[in-house]
Amino acid sequence: MTDGRKDDAGKPRPTLVLGSMARAVDAVVEVAEYGARKYSPDNWLQVPEAPKRYGDALLRHLMASLRGEARDPESGLRHLAHVAWCALAVLELKLREPEAAPASKLAPGSETRMAELARQWAAEREARWARWAQEGVGTISSGQPRMVVTPTADQLRQRAIDELGKLPAVRELQHAGLIRYQWEHDSEELRVCVGVATYTVLAANLLVPDSPTREALLEWLEEQRPSVKAQADAEAILRGLVIPTSLCSRALERGLLRVRYRWSSQRPAVYIELRDARKQVLWSVKERVLNDGLKEAIEQAFITFLRIPDLASRIKQVLPQ
Repeated sequence: MTDGRKDDAGKPRPTLVLGSMARAVDAVVEVAEYGARKYSPDNWLQVPEAPKRYGDALLRHLMASLRGEARDPESGLRHLAHVAWCALAVLELKLREPEAAPASKLAPGSETRMAELARQWAAEREARWARWAQEGVGTISSGQPRMVVTPTADQLRQRAIDELGKLPAVRELQHAGLIRYQWEHDSEELRVCVGVATYTVLAANLLVPDSPTREALLEWLEEQRPSVKAQADAEAILRGLVIPTSLCSRALERGLLRVRYRWSSQRPAVYIELRDARKQVLWSVKERVLNDGLKEAIEQAFITFLRIPDLASRIKQVLPQ
């Protein structure tokens, strides 16, 4: 009996990726599943100008990762997994584009064909500049071999608003219906309004990374987040539930027992945590906040926390002697 034969020479070996990179593939699949839940399966194939927009998304996640942020605050998934998914999406879209027809070779001395190609190139250039102008990037000077961008005040403000819309604090304020923007018609200033509080800033300064003006506004926006007030309320509620002089009270005074409020547009929740002296979480109890029932969520979470087996001995272990 002879051994079986199969000629695999020169053929692709998918296990080189799907085998040794299984964890990375799983992380990218999680990103795809998150996108399918948020929008719909394969929605990314219908997005206008998808290669450019997913290329921008790739760079945003990569920059966040380079700043030291491991996970995306909205999805909770790794920024690098988002980077990999965006790269695959852009590659897939590029591969689906029809291949350009090969350029015709000019016969020596063919001035007619050369003039035809020159007219074609000029027409494509003008069409491209006209499209950029319609997209609002600025005014176009067709007399120059490059695009000259001169944004109007309205365009500057809109670009600044778009940049602010990427921030978790702004998304939270938008979800709560608390943030709005105002400006004078001829002014390049942008007024950011949260309730009765107003912050006025030059729109152009918001487009400069790490500018003091931008950093000051971001700090102010963080202070306006509803979750900041909810966190303070949650701490007050927990203090009211803890019996004075009890083990829980001693742990609370030393910062070893704490409540943490986490905002999400879909699933806001509270966590009651027991920590050690290094502030590492040893035990955590989670409860979703339904509607505006912050107090009810904390009460239920604290009841569950008190049912932790050997709770007294656990607290004694973390309390200083």
